Amino acid sequence: MGKRDTVPFVLMVFTCLICTGIMVNVTVVIPTSSELTTDVLYSALIISAWSVGACASLPIFRSMGHKSFRKSYLLDCAVMTAGNFMFWLAASYMDSNIMLLLLSRAFLGLEGGAMYTGNLALVEFSSEVTRVAYLSYYQVCR
Repeated sequence: MGKRDTVPFVLMVFTCLICTGIMVNVTVVIPTSSELTTDVLYSALIISAWSVGACASLPIFRSMGHKSFRKSYLLDCAVMTAGNFMFWLAASYMDSNIMLLLLSRAFLGLEGGAMYTGNLALVEFSSEVTRVAYLSYYQVCR
């Protein structure tokens, strides 16, 4: 992939959508976790389970991002959909089973590695002159 003066518009839109989805998932779980359990420790575990999944996914998205941004973004969408569905099931129908909540949040945390892919895509498609502007747009989307 050669350097260009501008990042393709479609790539900017999907990068913004992926980052927005990730930030919504991080933001929604904080107030939700205190409603699902009265114990502060369990609430903290539910919140931190996302971070564990995000750290575990970095090598996966790093290797995928160097090969195909499209596959990386599609994997992120699949993980986001399945993880949110698992969390909804665990919270709604499984009587807030703490193990299922932790597993669903850790699985959903796998989407966090896509943040690396978003940065990588913008760096790959931008020139040195326009790179700072595109990475600034990326930070605004987050």
